[in-house]
Amino acid sequence: MFNKLLKLYKSNSLKTPLEDFTTELFVGVLNYDKILKQRFFEKFLKSKSNNLKIQTQKKYKLKDHSDCIVDIVIENENELYFIENKVNSKEGYKQLERYSLVLDKFRKEGYKTKLMYCSKISEKKEIKSHKFEQFTWHYLSQFIKSNSTEELSNDFRKYLKQNNMSTDMTIKSNDLVALENVTKVFNLMNRNLENVFSNFKKRFPNAKDLRKGSHLRKQMFEQNRFCIMSSPIVKGNGWSEILYGFEFNGTLFVQIYMDSKNENFREFKTFFSNNLDFKYEEFENYGGRIYLEQNIGEYLNNDNSESEIKEWFLTNFEKMTNIILETKEKIEWINYVA
Repeated sequence: MFNKLLKLYKSNSLKTPLEDFTTELFVGVLNYDKILKQRFFEKFLKSKSNNLKIQTQKKYKLKDHSDCIVDIVIENENELYFIENKVNSKEGYKQLERYSLVLDKFRKEGYKTKLMYCSKISEKKEIKSHKFEQFTWHYLSQFIKSNSTEELSNDFRKYLKQNNMSTDMTIKSNDLVALENVTKVFNLMNRNLENVFSNFKKRFPNAKDLRKGSHLRKQMFEQNRFCIMSSPIVKGNGWSEILYGFEFNGTLFVQIYMDSKNENFREFKTFFSNNLDFKYEEFENYGGRIYLEQNIGEYLNNDNSESEIKEWFLTNFEKMTNIILETKEKIEWINYVA
């Protein structure tokens, strides 16, 4: 739900301040989920007060300095807490130092104060006053997971994950093992794709290698896969493609994807959503795909794995070609060789 709101917000705004948008979502979740809010106060603020009020983007004047606009302000008549949130940006010029000066004034008046800084990646800060504390969106996401069962709170966690804000950046022992083996795994995938490339290109002449440069970065870090593609595969407006490769969830796959804006999408959806020979998946507001997949674990410790993976790809290239021929009267397929 929150990702849909972000998409709508982007479509109606020249500039999307992701930090401000995320701040408003988080405060909205706290105000909705009363139990989570109280536990947040107790854990992060060390406060058991039940009359704390939350405001966002509150402005404070500061003599001889630029004004402070604090992302989250939590307060009552004798407590004042500031939280500054960052997503893709860094701390503003002396931002935390200026916030500390504001809090100094209130502490002299007897307020209990605290300053916090939330970021996507942990940053070392030197603030010593006001019980300064840093945490990450990942830490916050885990806290919400442990302290709330509300659907809205879970939606916020999904939003953080889908916007790459809840990744655990702590280096663990299994990360070191993965680093030691990354070159070997990369070469294994590359060799298996290369083994069937000539057959794929013969069937689909527009075949494009996505294993280099910016294509590789996008496929690996945004799509979580390593693959080769041919596009377009369907006539008309709207993206279409056929591709094969490895998904990083541990599967081999072959798929045809079509954007919902393509004139052929309705026929594509009608036919394949009821076809038992292929898996069909639809992405709301984007498009849909048909695909075949195989768990890589099936080839574990198999001396013939290379030849069997090759055979799996070739067999399923044939299936894709056959289904194109079978549906060519309904769907305007292009750039294929029967």
